[in-house]
Amino acid sequence: MNMNGVRDLWPRLGEVSGPLDNDSLAEILKGVLETILHLPWLATNAGGVFVAHPQKGHLELVTQINFSPFIAGTCRRVQYGHCLCGRVAQSGRLLHVDCVDERHETRYEGMSNHGHYVVPIKWEDDLLGVMVLYVEVHHQFDENEGKVLEDFASLMGQLIQTWRVRQDMAIADMILLHSNHGIIMTDSDLKIQWANRAFEAISGYRLNEILGQTPGLLCSGKHSVDFYNAMWSQIEQRGYWEGEIWNRHKNGGIYPHWLNIVALKDTEGRILRYAGLYVDLSPIKAAQERIHHLAFYDEVTGLPNINCLRDKLGRMLAVSGEKGEVVVLLFSLKHFQEINASLGRKAGDAVLREVASRIQGILQPGVVARVGTDEFAMAWHSPGGPTNVETTVGQVVRSLEIRLRSPFEYAFQELDLVCSVGVAWGENGDVETESLLKRATLALNACKSRSGVSYMAYDLDLGRQIEHRHLLANSITTAIKSGEFSLVYQPQVGRDGKMTGAEVLLRWENQIYGMIPPDFFVPLAEERGYIIEIGAWVFEETLRQIRRWRDQDAFGDQRFPKLAINLSPLQLMSRNVITSLVNACDICEEHPGTIEFEVTESSMEHHFESVSEHMRLLAEHGFKLALDDFGTGHSSLARLHQFPVDILKIDRSFVVNMSQGSAHVALVRSIVDMAHALGLQVVAEGVENQKQYDILLKLGCDFFQGFFFSKPLGGDEFIAWVKQRSETFRSQFLLESVDG
Repeated sequence: MNMNGVRDLWPRLGEVSGPLDNDSLAEILKGVLETILHLPWLATNAGGVFVAHPQKGHLELVTQINFSPFIAGTCRRVQYGHCLCGRVAQSGRLLHVDCVDERHETRYEGMSNHGHYVVPIKWEDDLLGVMVLYVEVHHQFDENEGKVLEDFASLMGQLIQTWRVRQDMAIADMILLHSNHGIIMTDSDLKIQWANRAFEAISGYRLNEILGQTPGLLCSGKHSVDFYNAMWSQIEQRGYWEGEIWNRHKNGGIYPHWLNIVALKDTEGRILRYAGLYVDLSPIKAAQERIHHLAFYDEVTGLPNINCLRDKLGRMLAVSGEKGEVVVLLFSLKHFQEINASLGRKAGDAVLREVASRIQGILQPGVVARVGTDEFAMAWHSPGGPTNVETTVGQVVRSLEIRLRSPFEYAFQELDLVCSVGVAWGENGDVETESLLKRATLALNACKSRSGVSYMAYDLDLGRQIEHRHLLANSITTAIKSGEFSLVYQPQVGRDGKMTGAEVLLRWENQIYGMIPPDFFVPLAEERGYIIEIGAWVFEETLRQIRRWRDQDAFGDQRFPKLAINLSPLQLMSRNVITSLVNACDICEEHPGTIEFEVTESSMEHHFESVSEHMRLLAEHGFKLALDDFGTGHSSLARLHQFPVDILKIDRSFVVNMSQGSAHVALVRSIVDMAHALGLQVVAEGVENQKQYDILLKLGCDFFQGFFFSKPLGGDEFIAWVKQRSETFRSQFLLESVDG
């Protein structure tokens, strides 16, 4: 048995170099296979080599010599356990078969009988593939032959393993070369030997410029000697270091990187080279700064936001003992919501930017921030005691009013920048950040609720008022169940002085605080969202009172009065208001025409579309509609005819002002004339004396209401008043008849 062929093959295989792809592996294995087929003592002329894929459980044919086209195609992929090659892949042991027996599962017509050597190809204990050789039929197994073939299979195993290692290395080289992160390699003396393209981009240096130099040329000067000593001390002890470092670019710029240095050692622990991985942190730092800006600055105006203000207030309070009390001024634009709704968000954003621009420079030093949709804040230190604080606040408020006084022109329109202002101050130990902001907010809310006030400052009296308001707000929720609400009726009379109807008014007598004025608790109920429930109770209780009066035949042969009920804007705009009102009338068997709903002019102004639609539906169901407090809002007279109202109510302020001169009388006359021109009747509210009554009669008012006729009355009192007034008119009629 001649082994010279095997010995001659080793030096030729050792010369294999260059990248090993699938084709190069097949070529090398085919060369080994050709050597085997030329062995004179084996008498074989055909064979093939399969590479194993254990994860997928099959063999893949990578090269073959003299396989028939059928076998080459069918056996391109062989499952473990199938046919002879699959059995060897499964068992891992050499198999000799002297003929085509039942184990040779792959067959075709005309296939000649032959024997096989099927040899596993291994690397250590791992199966890498299978070699199959065709031998003459009835060729006997020879142990020496088997040993030689296993040596050849071992050689193939080394070649396949080398191919795989070099393939992995080629992939790793490609990853290193094309990585987005910078990588450099140095020798043990820190002389740069290699760098990838990403490092060239990060540092600005080409590889040929830094070969033989140390990474020290990247030093930014931002780190101390102790920093570098600690870094290299860890590399010596642990073999690696990672952390954030600032390096200098070739152009002189300084940039942050995340650096990972690894010491590469041989089997004896000697350092062969160092590898450095640089991750450019500039995009991350920029993103962090962007996130920080979004978290602490307003995107529309560029001013600090509420988070930034809180942070700055905390710092200001910490040094308030040295620099004086911390003052927080909050202000909100009165008409911003209207601008946003009517002109759109672009107009609203333009207004906010204009305000931000105008208020810059009022405080030197100080903080200016946007803290809400239409709210801005100013904060500063004010030394010198409470008197000086109040003086400083007054000066800042005046400066603010002056800067916002002139209208802002946008899209050929003049937009009003009038604001409400709330102020609070304190120092560390007396107040914390959140409580200081809360006090300023409470003062701002108080300013909003009071007309003609330039600003409100938080003090103990305001605090007590707000606390009282808070307690009452909590009591509203139980007022209906506890029977604290009641209704009174203020009569309305016609031009002849006879009763025509009454306005239904809500009263609240709290068990603790006594009578609460409607001007106080109605806005509170609207603010807390209870007004819809309260409004529903008022309507239903009015219907119940009407039913009681009808059952008692309280008005006799007199015409049943029309009852006017105030309808809150929130109630009017609620989704199911029409259905609930109509259903309540059906349940009480009362015609809607008995009820007149009074809607304030301001609600029509702010919510025109929804209000007008619901008013139209109410009118279609038979309810009467009145426009209340006319002249106090800003509604367009041109749009007044679009609302299905029957009555216009002149606000009491116009009636009171008539005594001041003819100009005020002329104003009331114009309202009456306009209403009549539109086919509306007019009710004058707040009539308190004979003179007012006479003037209003002369001006043509249709109905009158006020203390001159009667104060608001309970249900039984109202019936008594109606009967007494009826008797008075009957007596006057009889006297006039006798005199006639």
